[in-house]
Amino acid sequence: MANAAKGAGQSQAPNLVGPVVDTYRPPVAKRPAPSKMKGVGTDRKRLRALAKTGGVGSSGSRNPDLGGFERAKIQMRKGLALKLSDEEVAVVEAADPGLTMRAMNEYLARDMVLSRRVATLLQEELAAGDKKKLAEEVATLKVQRDREQVAWADEKMNLEAEVKKLKGSVVGLEKKLKAKQVELDGVNTAKDAAVEEAASEVFGLQQAVYNEHVNGFQKALRQVEFLY
Repeated sequence: MANAAKGAGQSQAPNLVGPVVDTYRPPVAKRPAPSKMKGVGTDRKRLRALAKTGGVGSSGSRNPDLGGFERAKIQMRKGLALKLSDEEVAVVEAADPGLTMRAMNEYLARDMVLSRRVATLLQEELAAGDKKKLAEEVATLKVQRDREQVAWADEKMNLEAEVKKLKGSVVGLEKKLKAKQVELDGVNTAKDAAVEEAASEVFGLQQAVYNEHVNGFQKALRQVEFLY
């Protein structure tokens, strides 16, 4: 570098005398001014960072635009839009950031407590509703079972009465059948006796006719012998 300076017409270069050494001096971080209220500086930094990033935190999650109090519209988390009037914007701008953050923290804390209470109440209501629904179903099933038992008892009684009736009918039919059988046996016996009697009469008639023929033939023979 000294030779280049001399070659350019500069004969004296007091700053280039001696060896040239590259030095690095780290920048001194500026300390934030001490705040009378604890946590106000951090809250202001977070508000500025959120205002610059459009409400997107370092983790990538969408946070409320806490730094956009100057604007007439604040982007909320769950897609809700909250519009502020000029008077409300003026009130917010005139408020102390520390008090605002503390109020917001208290509001969030109360909101968390209330949300937990609401969730607990909802769970209790759901549990109570499930128990009530289950109790109603059990009561309905009991009533249905009682009705079915009564219906089954009535049907059983009807079936037993019908079975008894059928048994009585069967017994009556058996008695009638036995009486018919006895009557038929008597008729058959009478028929057999009549047949035997008729057969004996026919046999007697046959014998009588045979005897008459024999006697007539013998008489004729005697007459022939007497005449001739």
